[in-house]
Amino acid sequence: HHQQQQPIVCIYGGTNRRRQQEELEAASTTGNAIVIATPGRYLDLTQTTRLIPVFSWIILDEADQLAKDGDLGPQVDQIIEATTTTTTTTTTTRLILVSATYPEKSKERFQTWVGKEHLVVQ
Repeated sequence: HHQQQQPIVCIYGGTNRRRQQEELEAASTTGNAIVIATPGRYLDLTQTTRLIPVFSWIILDEADQLAKDGDLGPQVDQIIEATTTTTTTTTTTRLILVSATYPEKSKERFQTWVGKEHLVVQ
């Protein structure tokens, strides 16, 4: 049996926006893409292209920084809201938060993002 390879797309600022947009659009049609993104660029691409984000994995690096009050936390809230409300019944979006630290003050927001059932690896 032949297993379909999952597309992996890296989305971040400071580089060719058009190429990232094309890669994101192509990956989104598969329903099983892995998207590694900075929140700002991800929101920029999905909001300006009206792309419906149906992905099986979303990986957010520097989660401790994202959880701090400021612009990044609400951006992550938007991403999670968009992916969970547009996910079909056949596709489940998995969220991975990567962080070198797991600060006490960020735990509540982490739990809001990933739900009560989650795994912490230290």
